[in-house]
Amino acid sequence: MDFSRKWAQNPIQEETNLSTGKLSFIGHYSFVEQNQLIMAYAAECSGEIKLNEELDRYKLLVPENLIPWSFGTGPAVRDWLASLNRGV
Repeated sequence: MDFSRKWAQNPIQEETNLSTGKLSFIGHYSFVEQNQLIMAYAAECSGEIKLNEELDRYKLLVPENLIPWSFGTGPAVRDWLASLNRGV
């Protein structure tokens, strides 16, 4: 398993208790306001969601209801939605 795949899978498992199947790199994005570099992945997961102490809630959404925003993780959401339309 390559480092980037493990790097993306570990937080999913630790924070949500979900197992990761297919994992696709979406891209990397500067979040200058928070001095961060976001490495975004799309993950197909399975299992029962059980949040750890780092998270207090989650919301399941259908892609058709998502509207990307212009900062932070918004550009990754935009590119992920575009990949769905391309069948990637």
